[in-house]
Amino acid sequence: MPIEHDSGDTSLLTREIMFKVAAAVFLFPCFLTSAGFVGWRHYLLEAAKPVKATVISSSVYSREDNSGARRGKLFAPFVEYECHFEGGLGRRRGVFPIELSRSESPWSRSLQSAEDWALEIVNQYPPGATVTAWFNPDDKTQTFLIPSANFVPYFFMGVSLLLATVFWFAPSRGQLWGPAIPRMAIILAIGSIGTVGHYFWLAGSNIDHIVWMLVWFLFIPTSLVVGIALPASGVWRRAKKMIFVALLYSAAGTFIGLMGGPVIDLVRGVDSGGPLWAAITTPIALLAGAVDGLVSKRFESLMPDSVETVDAK
Repeated sequence: MPIEHDSGDTSLLTREIMFKVAAAVFLFPCFLTSAGFVGWRHYLLEAAKPVKATVISSSVYSREDNSGARRGKLFAPFVEYECHFEGGLGRRRGVFPIELSRSESPWSRSLQSAEDWALEIVNQYPPGATVTAWFNPDDKTQTFLIPSANFVPYFFMGVSLLLATVFWFAPSRGQLWGPAIPRMAIILAIGSIGTVGHYFWLAGSNIDHIVWMLVWFLFIPTSLVVGIALPASGVWRRAKKMIFVALLYSAAGTFIGLMGGPVIDLVRGVDSGGPLWAAITTPIALLAGAVDGLVSKRFESLMPDSVETVDAK
């Protein structure tokens, strides 16, 4: 006798599948754009060669910033310098691998004002000073003075990956939260943190970046374990074991993150490179962190009295 399916259940399941696919599709461009940004900067920093340069002029550039909620005044350091390349001189203006500016608005993430930040950089490059600049040997028009990182792309990569994971692995029958969420969210989200951290440390850092990255490293595992994993699984008394498992996933992600550089070098090749290759290989390395997290799930089954999720009543 054929099994009859309720049309309402079929319709609900179809809507859930469409919702999950839509969530993944809409979040993917955000992830890929941020990953491409980070990958391109990673390529510039990795390929850059030093060259002596003479500062011609330096000043603070400012203008009104009326872009959406970031209303305020935007500040950026402006330094013009002359690079002493083999075979001739070249006048350049790049300060960062990808130009950065800060807005004097409530959204500013630094405790230092945007104007003071730009002024501090400018004061390091007085006119007439001899400094070290960095250039891309494949394109000498790409030069910069400060190999620095920006936290924002990593934030969008992590958030988009986390949300896509939560939406995609949500249990069926209309439930957004349930027993399947804690494990999958922890495995995929925390497993990728080490890979993101790999790019951060390669790009250089200052105290402002370090503070924000530490918050990022601590916030995700803490929020997932305390806010999602423990309540959903019903094992509050096993909190120590859950935290241990989360740290295990994080360590596995860190390991694959440290391997991200050699993987990119292998895929990209010695002489090839650029924004396209960087945009492709960065997500590959990030996904490798997620896969490593999935593999690390095997460790959980080997633990005595391992944590078991309990179906919601």
